[in-house]
Amino acid sequence: GSADCVFFIPEGFEGDLVAAARAGESLPKLDVTYGAGTMAAALSSAEASRWISLAGAAAALEPTASNGDVAKAAEHAAAKRAEVEIEQVKVDSTAAATLESYFNFGAYAIISSVIVSVGLVFSGMNEPERVRRMDAGPISERRRSLAVFAAAAVITVCIWFVSSMMGVVGFAGAVAEVGVGRVCLALAATFALACTPLAVGFALSSLGAREELLNGVGNLLGMLMTFLGGAWMPLSLMGSAVQTVAHFVPTYWVNDAIGKALASDLTSTVLGDIACDLGVTVLFAAAIAAVGLALSRAKSRA
Repeated sequence: GSADCVFFIPEGFEGDLVAAARAGESLPKLDVTYGAGTMAAALSSAEASRWISLAGAAAALEPTASNGDVAKAAEHAAAKRAEVEIEQVKVDSTAAATLESYFNFGAYAIISSVIVSVGLVFSGMNEPERVRRMDAGPISERRRSLAVFAAAAVITVCIWFVSSMMGVVGFAGAVAEVGVGRVCLALAATFALACTPLAVGFALSSLGAREELLNGVGNLLGMLMTFLGGAWMPLSLMGSAVQTVAHFVPTYWVNDAIGKALASDLTSTVLGDIACDLGVTVLFAAAIAAVGLALSRAKSRA
């Protein structure tokens, strides 16, 4: 325990070092014994290895230089250090991780609830007897469809609001540490996600799905999407095939946006990445809604 590190330098080491460097061979190494302070010993050993490499480079670059000149050149090079700046992150990592975990897992509640609730609204309004009664009324089919969709959108907003506010109120301390602006960006991501189950509910109702099927699809899709989004287990721990499939579900992009919004500096680049994630998420909803609209039109023509 009297020394952190002891180096054993064999006789003639300097000559062997210079000769090996100028001959293009591997440089000789020192034998090292660590003391009680392993961290300090490791740093000392790394510093010695760096000096040997610099001395070898100096000997190879100056073939006629003496051993003393090689040592001086190595010492001069070793004295140079790169400038290092420490950037203090303002966001508390624990608070950000707490909110990110809640929003990621909260996606399951939003997806399953919206699919079931919205699907029941659309399927109920598509009942043949109810459709016949509404066709006999003065309201046009287009206006009636827009009103039903608006009602479904209101239900979606209510579900998103309740689910989100539970996290905001329950983790008010974390919200205060992270910042309201960052949390609002995360909430925007969850709102973009809510558009996807809205479109799924509409598409399922166009196929004539009833409550049992809506419940099953809502729960199954909610668990699957949150899993592929990385809520249950980090995607880095999964296989490459799962990571590739994850890119084809909106929760992957939403969780990526939430993570960047809560834990990254909101530079223009980061904001651009978040906007891209939200855009991809909305495109998922638009594509599914287009399929549902096509199914609905084909069913009405039939």
